[in-house]
Amino acid sequence: MFSGTPPIPTNADPEFRRVRHVAVTGLTDDELIQVTSVWPALLTALQAAPEKLGALLRNIFNLHLMADLLRSGILESAVAGVRTQPELLSLYWQHRVHRGDGKHDVRELTLTTIASHMIAARSLQVIRSRVRANVDSDSLVDLEQNDILRAEDQGGVPNEDILLFSHHVLFDYAVARLIFGRGRDAPVLVQRLREQRELVFMLGPSLTLVLVEQWSVGGSRDAFWNLALALAREPGLIGLAQLAAPMVAAELSRDITDLSPVLAALKGTDALRGSAETFIQHLVGALFVRHNAGAPLVGPNAGPWMAFAERLADSASDRMMAMVRSLLAAATESL
Repeated sequence: MFSGTPPIPTNADPEFRRVRHVAVTGLTDDELIQVTSVWPALLTALQAAPEKLGALLRNIFNLHLMADLLRSGILESAVAGVRTQPELLSLYWQHRVHRGDGKHDVRELTLTTIASHMIAARSLQVIRSRVRANVDSDSLVDLEQNDILRAEDQGGVPNEDILLFSHHVLFDYAVARLIFGRGRDAPVLVQRLREQRELVFMLGPSLTLVLVEQWSVGGSRDAFWNLALALAREPGLIGLAQLAAPMVAAELSRDITDLSPVLAALKGTDALRGSAETFIQHLVGALFVRHNAGAPLVGPNAGPWMAFAERLADSASDRMMAMVRSLLAAATESL
């Protein structure tokens, strides 16, 4: 339906060279200055932001969250520790949903009910009358006043009969936190995805948020790999669910130690080794996607991928040796 060449070459994703599209990228330096210069506090926070936070704020929604937090009186030092979108969303959640009045449980129960209705209806909106009897009315109004929920906009006029999250990413995070339990019980999460396979198309972003958060929880990678290998060993999942963790690992791995658990799994039981090999196959595919978009496989900023290939070669598995050859071939082409 959309075959052709991108109409604006400077706004095109190289992965979709034969698709007629426009790629909306992150904000440029000039655009960031233009947006933040009208508010000195935001400009100062941006200029002082560490590299990872600065990269995060090139997404205009993340920048909006940052501005909202600063406007609410959150100290710049509290925001400066943020490194990932889940961390930024968690901070926003603490000040918009949890707060300090002891009523966060009822607000989260209200959001759980609303998100569950949306999932059941396969829709990002819900009819207010269908949830009103099952939620606390005060918390519902409170969540609207604090910009977590909003009424549907019909030509500039709010339709109070229809409820939405104020942004779809807030729905994604609510599901990750309240429905998926932030991935703390991997078997339960995997079972849910297996039993309702089509939900992955709606809840895939929530799964990615869970995985990104687990990557750094507690300063280790254990929670991430526990869920990642559980997803890889479940044959009942559609590919989209099995690709989420490899995509996160491809983006966030910086050192070979980040990948130690999956390498160790190659030497485990037959079942564990099979899960690890499936994960690695998807991981190599994710690396090719990133490589086609310009991410290097060799060099000082490439990450641990050549060391990873070397470790894979030690596994003496034909399947893994095929992965090694693929990685080396792609790396050679980029030299």
